[in-house]
Amino acid sequence: MLDEFPDHYRVALGVFNERRGIAGSPLRLIYGADPANPGLVNQAFVTNPDVLQHRLASITVEDYGATELLPAVLSGAVTLYNLDADDRLFPFDSSDEYALVVVTDGRRTTPPGDTGPVKDFLEATRIRFFPVGWGEDVQANPLIELSTGSGGHYYATETKLDAFGQKMPTLAGLAERCATPVGAAKPQSLPRDLQSHITLSYVSLNEEAAMSLNTRVEVFDTSPPVNGNIVFEQMPMALYANDVRLGQIGMRTGGIPPSGPAVVRIYSDYMPRNVNRLALRITVEDMNGAILPVAPAMTLVPRGLGGMMEDWNVAVAGNIYTFTAPAGRTFRYGDYGELVDVAVNYAAPFKVRLAVLDPVINNNPDGKYFTYPDTIPVDVDAFPATSFPRPLVVPDPPYTFTAPRVIDLGTDLDSATLEIFNIGGAHAPTAVYLNWITRIGTFTLPGTLLCSFTITPFDEALIPPVVLTETPGVCTITADRVLEPGVYSASFYVDYDYGTLPYFGSEGPIYIRYEVVAQELAVEGKDLDFGDDLVELPVKVTNKGQGSMEWSIDAGDIPVWMEVTSTGAILGPGESSAFNVRVRRETVPAGNYNKNVQIKTRRGATEVIQVHMRKN
Repeated sequence: MLDEFPDHYRVALGVFNERRGIAGSPLRLIYGADPANPGLVNQAFVTNPDVLQHRLASITVEDYGATELLPAVLSGAVTLYNLDADDRLFPFDSSDEYALVVVTDGRRTTPPGDTGPVKDFLEATRIRFFPVGWGEDVQANPLIELSTGSGGHYYATETKLDAFGQKMPTLAGLAERCATPVGAAKPQSLPRDLQSHITLSYVSLNEEAAMSLNTRVEVFDTSPPVNGNIVFEQMPMALYANDVRLGQIGMRTGGIPPSGPAVVRIYSDYMPRNVNRLALRITVEDMNGAILPVAPAMTLVPRGLGGMMEDWNVAVAGNIYTFTAPAGRTFRYGDYGELVDVAVNYAAPFKVRLAVLDPVINNNPDGKYFTYPDTIPVDVDAFPATSFPRPLVVPDPPYTFTAPRVIDLGTDLDSATLEIFNIGGAHAPTAVYLNWITRIGTFTLPGTLLCSFTITPFDEALIPPVVLTETPGVCTITADRVLEPGVYSASFYVDYDYGTLPYFGSEGPIYIRYEVVAQELAVEGKDLDFGDDLVELPVKVTNKGQGSMEWSIDAGDIPVWMEVTSTGAILGPGESSAFNVRVRRETVPAGNYNKNVQIKTRRGATEVIQVHMRKN
């Protein structure tokens, strides 16, 4: 089945027969990659058949599993839905097909659960359920109900009687459903059926806020013909439409392989209509911006892989690539797909720099323009540089945990720096870029006390938008350490929008955590010898610990021949206060005078100042 899937299918593998589940989920996704594709190790959904075969060969299945069927199906459906439910991106490819293929005996453990909510979720998220019934005693009814209700199909497999008259599943029966029989008069299989789907999509413009769609469909290549009528009421076009002149170009890469070139795919989420010429400047640089000593190889993506310009003419002048459509051809409203592959044979990390030179916006009311990322970094891991803005929050110090995201200042750091990158596209002339602002939250980490902190800058008017991928916005978070000893935390968010595009979101909660250690009293000038001539000497009190430290001197314990210029202060972490000790020889007769003066804190710490004076 995997070998029959087209190259553009994104596929994930999972196991759901285990009693304990994984991290609370009954579905265990399979990760990993063959040595030739290390950048795909942590990618659940991949298009690479070698990676899928590697994962299939590495699956281990525990004996005596008893996972509940319906929670496993729902978990798989949620995983599919979340593939394109990124809260930072708009699902331009909402016409994609979502298929959940399951090999199961259909048995439901106690409690069996209700198929109704699962079927409703599959229908609401447009996920089609394709179960293959395989096992000793297949319970087909729930599988048929879920597949029929979601627009999928149930596949029964053959069984044979063993020597004891018991029905047993066969590998041949399973293979017959999972692969198209070669040479069969009417070949039918699950991968063939998946490729037989026809998706009807509608390109929405921004003329109407809501409208009704009435679709009549008739398929003649069946016996009998299939026909039907579908009505969608009050489609919220205002949620989907925007400036129809705005083209959207993005880049993505699978990373640097152990051998062979790294590939950066340039693609389009949306093309404005009537575009028949596209000029791109494509430059490959090292991570410091120097031009690489190797030239990139550019190829047009074939139509069979979703390519939009396979038959276009290409003219190359240095690093400028100009693509011209065949006579009579232009892009239509809503065209989207793959454009070109840029292959670079370079082992170290590098970046590809992109600029759209034509078309560009002008004073013509029909002028076209594009939002696109100006660079994409290429390293070991896969990376997307989306056509619309996309935030990436990078803290210094780095996250100590990523689920949830925690910045730990420990016992000694007072602040953290946040860089807010736009790793997606922008178009500054029409104010398409990443606006951001921080917002303090209310959550704390378990087992910690709520703290307070300051964020600079905090005023939205002082924060410029982020346009270029390599020039982030910056803010500083400063922790309040003038607190009682303990472990503290608090949360914040980075809210953002896309400028003139009507999309917005939030990154967070992100937690700041730190520990306030006990205050520490330190005194400089603890042995003051005035001899017979000195009159005044300095003393300095420092809080070498953290939290707030209040120190004091008992004024009633100061003898008549001595005075101090301060009897106490409140010090924050690392703060100091100074005072002077003076002697008044005129108040006493001749002799030697000594006095121990105690400096105390409210927490009971004590230091002693020894004062010596002589009067002749």
